[in-house]
Amino acid sequence: MKFYLLLALSAIALGHCGERVLAQGIVGNSGTQVQGNGQNFEITGGVRAGQNLFQSFEKFGLKSGEVANFQTPADVANLLTRVTGGSASVINGRLQITGSNANVYLLNPAGSYSAPMPA
Repeated sequence: MKFYLLLALSAIALGHCGERVLAQGIVGNSGTQVQGNGQNFEITGGVRAGQNLFQSFEKFGLKSGEVANFQTPADVANLLTRVTGGSASVINGRLQITGSNANVYLLNPAGSYSAPMPA
């Protein structure tokens, strides 16, 4: 399984200005279900097209210690997620997937920031 963060040109501006917008939390839309339990977010639903699963979020961000767990059917090869709310995604927590070995693509036209992984 591989995780990909796809950024738009605004992500370059985000890094250039030296300020980070802290868009924390996860809010699903378009059939994507998000169940929060403390620091864990269980994510299900979305729209299927063959071996691809599409999910949509109003906002997507994780604080340190938070976990976003994408639950997918076993036959999903690619999980494509989009963030539509206009805020950058700040990911300081952990992304994981259960149920399949799908590649995960997170697309946010407003950009994103991910903290370096500890060695």
